[in-house]
Amino acid sequence: INNLLNLIQKNSKSNNNDVVLIDWSTYSQDTLKASFDGERVGRNVASRIVSSLEQQYKRIHVIGVSVGAFPAHAFIQHTRKVEEKESRDDNNNRRYIQLTLLDPFQLKGALSTKYGLNNY
Repeated sequence: INNLLNLIQKNSKSNNNDVVLIDWSTYSQDTLKASFDGERVGRNVASRIVSSLEQQYKRIHVIGVSVGAFPAHAFIQHTRKVEEKESRDDNNNRRYIQLTLLDPFQLKGALSTKYGLNNY
């Protein structure tokens, strides 16, 4: 992961971008709780990042891999919720946020087998 992050950061600096990698592996070990823990991680990260960003970044690209789909999706949802509360109704002032999910995990808990299909 460090090699990938270093490569991405090296390439992104030439484009005036910042790259942040969130390692939430300690919260993803329990299969039955990983989706819920992931959503909590996504909301917490969004709270910290969005409050510090203000309007510094007009574009955000969030990538989630496998169970990482849950924190990535929660990040997007929380960011939009914050923007709506701050009355950023003007589309010119809204951030462009791209969500990329790679092999997203579809189950939420033990019983919700179509969560991913219905929400991603």
